[in-house]
Amino acid sequence: MELFKDVDLIFRNKENKIIYYRELKGNIELDTEKLPATILSRCLQFHLRPISVASIAQQLKLILKEEDLSYEEEEAIQLLAKSADGSMRDALSLSDQAIALGNGHIDSQTVANMLGTLDTEQAIYLLEAISSKQPQVAMDCLEQL
Repeated sequence: MELFKDVDLIFRNKENKIIYYRELKGNIELDTEKLPATILSRCLQFHLRPISVASIAQQLKLILKEEDLSYEEEEAIQLLAKSADGSMRDALSLSDQAIALGNGHIDSQTVANMLGTLDTEQAIYLLEAISSKQPQVAMDCLEQL
């Protein structure tokens, strides 16, 4: 098999090659119908769908309320939900980081800094400077970022 070319030197046993390759590469897709039952019986298979941003945001609000943690802006929750990319586990992990950075409080500025996102107003200001051919203004804007 072409997929396992780089692993052939390590394992001579076909079953061990497949298991090792899956652990090494992570999110690869294999045609499970072609795998022997002995290998499939040793593997857990999860077919998960991404969760919507609205559902993640709603669940984060519920969790923050239950834990008596405050957030001022809806934007902070939306940033966390969007950055989670459909994964509730990632959303919770990002929320924990935001809570730690904000000393028990979540705000959009802390979340944006943590995620490394660009403020919309700063982006518009930079684009306006570039489009109006003002290099010094654009460079000053970049330095502020």
